[in-house]
Amino acid sequence: MESRYRDCHSFGMNDEQPVFGDIEPDRQHERRPSAYAVVTNDDERIAVVRTPRGYYLPGGGLKKGEDAEIALMRECLEECGFRPERLSYFASAVQLLCAPGEGCFRIEGRFYSAHLANAYRVSIQDGFEWMTPFEACRLLTRPFERWAIEVWMRQS
Repeated sequence: MESRYRDCHSFGMNDEQPVFGDIEPDRQHERRPSAYAVVTNDDERIAVVRTPRGYYLPGGGLKKGEDAEIALMRECLEECGFRPERLSYFASAVQLLCAPGEGCFRIEGRFYSAHLANAYRVSIQDGFEWMTPFEACRLLTRPFERWAIEVWMRQS
C-alpha cells in the first residue's frame, strides 16, 4: 500500500509485527518492552517530544512488572505534562538500534491511540509540541514510530 505522505515510507504494512533496523553482528541486543502513543488534540494534531537526539512519540520503556498502559500514562505525564484519555491499542513493532555508549537494544513497542482535550492539558513541558500527522511522519526519528503513524492513519 502506498504511503499517504510523501515523506513517510511504507514499512512491511502486511507484517503482523514488523522489525525495523539491523542486528549488529557480534552484539547482544537488550530486550526493552515499551509503549508509545499517538495522542491527538481537538485540533487533530499529534503530540511529539523533541530532544537533542531527535523527535519521538510520547512513551518509553516499561519498568519491571509495569503494565504497558500504566507505563504510557507515566511517560506521557513525565514527557508532556498530561495523562492521555481513551487509550486504545492498535499495533506492535520492533526497533533494533545501537546507541553510542549505551549499547544495543531490541525495542518492542506497543502503540496506542489516545486523545487529549485541550482543556485538560496540565502543563507544557520543554520539548513537547503538537504537529500535524504529516509533520510527525517527516520528523520522527525512529522508523517504527513513522510506521505507527501510518498504521494509525489507515485505521482512523
